[in-house]
Amino acid sequence: MKQRISRRNFLKYLGLGTAGTALLEGATAIPAFAGTAEDKLPTFEMGPLKIKKAKETASVCAFCGVGCGLIVYSEGDRVIHIEGDPDNPNNEGTMCSKGIALGDANTIVDKNRKRVVNDRRIMDVLYRAPYSTKWEKKDWDWALAEIAKRVKKTRDESFEEKDAKGVTVNRTQAIAHIGSASCDNEENYLFQKMMRSLGVINFDHHARLCHSSTVTGLAQSFGRGVMTNSFTDYKNTDVFLIIGANPAENHPQIMRHLGMAVTQRGAKVIVVDPRFTKTAAKADIYAQHRPGTDIAFLYGMMNYAIQNGLYFYDYVLNYTNASYLVSPDYALNEGVFTGLTEKDGKLSYDNKSWQYQKDGDTIKKDPTLQDPMCVFQILKKHVARYDIKTVSRITGTPEDTFKKVCDLYCSTGKPDKAGNLIYAMGMTQHTYGAQNVRATAMLQLLLGNIGIAGGGVNAQRGESNVQGSSDQGILYANLTGYVGAPSAAAHANLKEYLEKETPKTSFWSNKPKFLISMLKAWYGDKATQENDFCFDYLPKHTGSDHSHMAIFEKMAEGSIKGYFAWGQNPAVGGPNVIAARKAMENLDWMVAVDLFETETAAFWHRPGANPADIKTEVFLLPTAFSYEKEGTVANSSRWIQWRWKAVEPPGQAKSDLWIAYEIFKAVRKEYQAGGKFPAPFCF
Repeated sequence: MKQRISRRNFLKYLGLGTAGTALLEGATAIPAFAGTAEDKLPTFEMGPLKIKKAKETASVCAFCGVGCGLIVYSEGDRVIHIEGDPDNPNNEGTMCSKGIALGDANTIVDKNRKRVVNDRRIMDVLYRAPYSTKWEKKDWDWALAEIAKRVKKTRDESFEEKDAKGVTVNRTQAIAHIGSASCDNEENYLFQKMMRSLGVINFDHHARLCHSSTVTGLAQSFGRGVMTNSFTDYKNTDVFLIIGANPAENHPQIMRHLGMAVTQRGAKVIVVDPRFTKTAAKADIYAQHRPGTDIAFLYGMMNYAIQNGLYFYDYVLNYTNASYLVSPDYALNEGVFTGLTEKDGKLSYDNKSWQYQKDGDTIKKDPTLQDPMCVFQILKKHVARYDIKTVSRITGTPEDTFKKVCDLYCSTGKPDKAGNLIYAMGMTQHTYGAQNVRATAMLQLLLGNIGIAGGGVNAQRGESNVQGSSDQGILYANLTGYVGAPSAAAHANLKEYLEKETPKTSFWSNKPKFLISMLKAWYGDKATQENDFCFDYLPKHTGSDHSHMAIFEKMAEGSIKGYFAWGQNPAVGGPNVIAARKAMENLDWMVAVDLFETETAAFWHRPGANPADIKTEVFLLPTAFSYEKEGTVANSSRWIQWRWKAVEPPGQAKSDLWIAYEIFKAVRKEYQAGGKFPAPFCF
């Protein structure tokens, strides 16, 4: 069949579509060349449609946190093509370069131009014995039974029922688990339930290295550590402030939504970044600043807004805590807040003097915002030092550029305008990342950009389910739904926990219901009022750090003996990968669950290492990719979407849910003959 081809159809047949040729043109497609006579159009011979007999399956992209919809085309158990889902509002049928390549996780094109199973996939259970130089193929039954034996031995030898103060803790500090933002919500929920039931407190995942400071910073301002608006809402923005993010390369679909606002409503774009990025190339104002000076930059913007009357007065008065009166004991003297104390050579703050003034349970307010102890005046005084000259000196941003940024972005501090603050790991990956994030929230509240269309503080998260996995409690200090995990130092029992952790107002006044409902879901009829709903079944952490870096420090010391690396590759993705790889040599055993032989799973034969000197047993379990299983994921803007199963995983690979469940059953079986505190998982 001969087909006439126009420029538009040429792009369509290439799989680009006209929207794929524009970065900032948004939804407005570039028109085809006009004036081309129909009879002068070139022709070409169309072959048979490759996907004519293929099965279509709806899924969600497994890369960044935008959550683009996919249509997966398959023949048998082979993925042959993937395209964007036109019914998904996040991408409306378009795809970025990462999404286009997603099919290669299942099949690749061989030298004969045929799609064959990706030969880098792990398709068998692999085992590396202590001091061995090679992998051995094993079956699932053997591996599950052996892993269960290692778990039981390590757990029983290290299990603590009570700490030195006599507090029931029911924990082991000799097993660690890291991962995974790559797994579905249901899988992460099961990981947490399994590890907490075993008493594991060294428990973390990807978010610690990217957006755990978002969880802390935004939760303090808004009650939840997530972006406040959605990607599809970007079209309602008047001014974008992109600081510490590069969506043109890392979240390309965001640029499409941003482009809609630029094209359709004349939105302006400000980029603040030490590097001139591809996003900066499309900015109306690019402000270069020194790394690590974000707070000075944002405080300067706040000071400019206050000094020039550009903040949204009515919003600040009625919808923030600006009028609340703080204790008269509060002060800031030469960079030190009241309450600084030293204990055992370490400095920390006692924040009693930072509390609000109260009349009974009612917070005292100053509706004029003039009292020197009201939050607004304290903020005003705090940021007053950040005038334009000072900010320029600290950040390196030219004074005229900084003033242009302030004038443009502070123009959104009024009822009919919306400013959208977008950030990513340029803000979070600092030792003071939570404070960076908190500053973004303060600026947006001052301008009245929270709770409106086109506004918000919008963290751009980097994995398909890093938001959902965090929601499920895959950070050591959080249970499901960001209910704090109990600490032996603060929560000897359920009564103490609820008294200390439940505020009298806000969403979190329901914390007792959240926690007890979860305990009932986990422990069923065993969870009764008489036994504090099995609160003591939860392991209590020590009150010190049990996150990613602390885990590898303890591994290096030799106190962690067993380790689950679940869909995460810290031998590449951690802050000190050389130390991490060396630390894993001290393990007795490691279980790696992944699609490929990662650097973590293969640390024992890395360049420069001698396998004959490394004792660590390694179990490498082959798992399924996102479209080879089914489950839900939550994107960066908290949309929960279902990923349908398109094909079976190759070889002996299984879903993470199946693997976790079978390991849990195998551990239960080991404890039938007895062991340390099996009650949380043997009933």
